[in-house]
Amino acid sequence: MTPMPKCLLLPIDGSKESLKPVEFIRKLYPDLSTVKVVLCYFQPPLAPVYREKPDSPEMARKRAQILKSRETDTRNVLTHAREVLAKAGFPEESVVEHVQEKASTMPRDACLIAGVKKADALVMQRQTQTTLESLLRDDPTHGLLQYCTGSPLWITDGNIDPSRGAVCILNEDTSIRAADHAAFMLADTHTEIVLLHAARGVAGPRTVPVSDPGTEIENWFKTEEGKSMERYLHEAAEVVRKEGIPEDRVKLSIIPSRGNVAVDIIEYCRNHGIGIVVIGHSNPKGKWSFLKSSVTKRALEEFRDMAIWVNQ
Repeated sequence: MTPMPKCLLLPIDGSKESLKPVEFIRKLYPDLSTVKVVLCYFQPPLAPVYREKPDSPEMARKRAQILKSRETDTRNVLTHAREVLAKAGFPEESVVEHVQEKASTMPRDACLIAGVKKADALVMQRQTQTTLESLLRDDPTHGLLQYCTGSPLWITDGNIDPSRGAVCILNEDTSIRAADHAAFMLADTHTEIVLLHAARGVAGPRTVPVSDPGTEIENWFKTEEGKSMERYLHEAAEVVRKEGIPEDRVKLSIIPSRGNVAVDIIEYCRNHGIGIVVIGHSNPKGKWSFLKSSVTKRALEEFRDMAIWVNQ
């Protein structure tokens, strides 16, 4: 089967951290020629005084000087990013650039460009925050979840092993969309896919081939909890199958939940060498609802050395 082209939007700001996802992408895809990377750089806006037509030769000279310096800085950032991608093995023709002046916040601008460029995912390195105040002020994650309703997000952290990925299945349609995104993005990789659900009614983790769940899982499907999940797990498995992923690469895992689904999932993935966690995110109503109740937000707090893929 001919690999399907993928397009990833990578916002960069000149820092080493913004280029860290490159290593993860390199390890994930065997054929980098099928992956287009859009380097997205937002130039700092001009001060209001320089936006108007210069009213003196001195003002015109100063404005030209500022613009020239900004263009030089922009080219330096993009040249360095291209060098990092080339060193990782990306062909020159697989890397394109998008430059514009920052218009709003980074999350809003980046999500808008992801839609315009029809990116399959927007990829960013995780920013570690330690307080609620810093989360509200600096961390772009909430803004990305708010604005990127049409573009999946990949948030990366640390040294990631992409050989195994888990798609978290809940009894909601966002889980099926997450499975669809994971199947498309992982079809041309060697990644093993685990359809993962955390349930209160199981004594211990059970991992079975998706094509043969066995008696124990079939009996669980007859319970009240299992009945509510059976359709979603079967639909997710069918989505993966239609993408042409071999059955021997797909497993079904039901793990016990202690009541905090996000923590249960992240701990299980950490202990079982799963480097990619795919979540279907239903955006709660209001900022405080997000802060208090989002499974996605809690997972983004807990993960280490993983990539969290969020599909809305």
